[in-house]
Amino acid sequence: MGPMASPSFEVGRPTDLDHTLSRLLEKSIRRSTALDLESLCIVTAQRVWSLRADLHFLSHDGNLIDTACIATITALAHFRLPVVTVSGEDITIHPVTERVPVPLSLLHWPICVTFSFFGEDDDGEMVCVLDATAQEEALREGDMTVTVNKNGEVCQISKSGGVAVEAETLMKCARMAAQKVKGIDKLIAAALREDEVARNKGNLDWLKEGRSENER
Repeated sequence: MGPMASPSFEVGRPTDLDHTLSRLLEKSIRRSTALDLESLCIVTAQRVWSLRADLHFLSHDGNLIDTACIATITALAHFRLPVVTVSGEDITIHPVTERVPVPLSLLHWPICVTFSFFGEDDDGEMVCVLDATAQEEALREGDMTVTVNKNGEVCQISKSGGVAVEAETLMKCARMAAQKVKGIDKLIAAALREDEVARNKGNLDWLKEGRSENER
């Protein structure tokens, strides 16, 4: 996070939001076993792939947690690992010119949905807002992040302080998050399909021009 995203961020000075984001993404993605860690193994107990996701925020107008989660899941689903051949003690990592890279083994796509609470209305019901702006976040009395996949499975619920939330409201938010995630899941899948089509079309264009993979 830097001044480009918001004047409230300073270079080299992590905020509480940095730690909150890292913790929530770890709980939502890694601890929910969204990624099959065994698929990253090259040689048992000796060699494994190490993955790291770096997020750079360009503009901040609220709801960084949800957008960060969507960006990370999309990046993981889009990423491809080089093909590895193991022969005895020899390990060969094939370049893309020799073998087509393989996608990561993602078991499910956990998506964060954050609710902002603004106390009770005249009827005594909790007022909650989805996808709050930065101004709304500054005025809210509490927040809660629910991580759900498209199957409706709750991966984690995080609520750090703020106004108290009744169990009925929590369940209502969880159901609402499950419905929201179905649409987000479709948007991610559509974007990945569109990219795949464009990439395949680009490969065909190069082949039609008679250029080799190395020239490309």
